[in-house]
Amino acid sequence: HIEHRSCSGATTLAGGGQWQSFSLPCLPRDNQLLQIFAGLDSASYNSSWAVFGHDAASDSYLLLEPTDPLQANTGYWYVNTGADYQLSVSGRERRERDIPLYYAAPLVGNLVGHTGMANVPWRDVTVVDGERVLSLAEADPELPGLGLACDQQPVAPECVLSRKMYKWNGAAYQGFDGTTPGMEGSLEAFDGVWVAAHKPGIALRLPALAAAAEGDTGGDEPLTGGQPEQTDPREWTLRLTVESGEQSDPGNLLGRLASARSGKDAHDLEELPPQGDSWLSLLFLNRAWEEEDNWGYTS
Repeated sequence: HIEHRSCSGATTLAGGGQWQSFSLPCLPRDNQLLQIFAGLDSASYNSSWAVFGHDAASDSYLLLEPTDPLQANTGYWYVNTGADYQLSVSGRERRERDIPLYYAAPLVGNLVGHTGMANVPWRDVTVVDGERVLSLAEADPELPGLGLACDQQPVAPECVLSRKMYKWNGAAYQGFDGTTPGMEGSLEAFDGVWVAAHKPGIALRLPALAAAAEGDTGGDEPLTGGQPEQTDPREWTLRLTVESGEQSDPGNLLGRLASARSGKDAHDLEELPPQGDSWLSLLFLNRAWEEEDNWGYTS
C-alpha cells in the first residue's frame, strides 16, 4: 500500500567533512542523485562530496553513482569537505506503509528513512511478522529478571525487532525506545535511522496518514500518540548535554523510574560507536557491565 500527497521541505547538511545521515521526505519526479543535489558541483563528486548507501546484506557502504536514483523509505550517508549545503526537495510522498527489513545472522542493521513531513512517534510504529502485527514492546518483550529479549546474548527466541532505534546527529548517535521518558523518539522528515531486525521477512509498518488536502505539505505535529502517560511523582530524569563548537551530544539521561530494576534493565540504552573521524559523545560506563559487548550507555 502506497500513499501519495504533495510535499516539500529543506534541511541543512553540514560540510567540513562531517558525516550526515538523511532520507528524502518527498520524492521528486527526477530522483537521480545529481538532480537532487543540483546545487553542488557534479565534477567534484567523489572528490569533495559523495553519497553512500548501506548494503544490509554485507553490512557495507556503497558509493552511489551520480545517475543512481534515490529511493523513498531509505537512509543514506552524505559527506562534503566544503561548506554546509541546504538540501531542498519537492515532489510527492511515496509513502509505503510497510518497509521491508533485511536479516541474515549476524547481520541485523537496517538504515531506513522516513518519507513525509509529519512526525511519527516511534512508539506508534508496528512490526509486521507474517500474519502478526506487533507493537515494539511485543517485538522486543522484557523477559522477567533478564531484560529485553533482543538484548540477550544470543538473542532470545521472543526477539523479532529491537525496540531501540538510533539517529546520527552529526556528532553522536541518539538512542530512542518509545517508552523511556525523554527517549521516546519520533521519525522526522529527512531522518535516516538505524533499526535492528532479528528475524527474516519482517517489516516496519507506519501509521496511516491522516486525510490531507491536495498541496498539504504536512507539518511538525505527530500523527498520533496522544498525551504522555502520568508518571510516578517520585520519578525524575536529568538530561546531560556536552557541546564543543558546532558539535553536540544531547541524548544522555540519568533518572529514576518505578519500572527500573537493579542492574542493567530495559531503560539502559546502549550508545553506538561514532561514524567518521569527527565526533563528540558523552558515555555512561559501568564496571559491572564490562562483559557486555558495547561501547557504552546513553542512559
